[in-house]
Amino acid sequence: MLEKGWKNKTEKKDSIAVIIEKANQGDAEAQNTVAKWLYYGYGNLKQDYEKALQFWVLAAKQDNVGAIAGMAMCYQFEHGAKRDSTMAMGPGGSTRSARTLHIVDVNEVFEGNNTACYVMEYLDEKTLGKYYVMIDALEQLDKAS
Repeated sequence: MLEKGWKNKTEKKDSIAVIIEKANQGDAEAQNTVAKWLYYGYGNLKQDYEKALQFWVLAAKQDNVGAIAGMAMCYQFEHGAKRDSTMAMGPGGSTRSARTLHIVDVNEVFEGNNTACYVMEYLDEKTLGKYYVMIDALEQLDKAS
């Protein structure tokens, strides 16, 4: 968690202080946002890969997809954690990723232009939204059986 001294002096509803407070209270989207700020050193927050990873872990445990991707980036590029290609391809435990949900296969992860890049399986003529609808329908059929 971030210390109270990290709060921004601005008291607007959408201020950094409010988002940090929400993150500290367990809001996954706010945790993901704060992690990005810490990762890149946004505003008055000093760049801190380890704290960024801590917030991404908290948000990923709540199935926040952006946080799962952030965690993967940290593990791939040794930012706040030791390099771990297994974690970079899809963290385990209570978190989920596209790979663990069997949505697509992730073939490769690499850095290009200071960005994490993923080479994934191509789903011919399917959008991810349609795929989720199909999976949900199959799960409902399984429950009814």
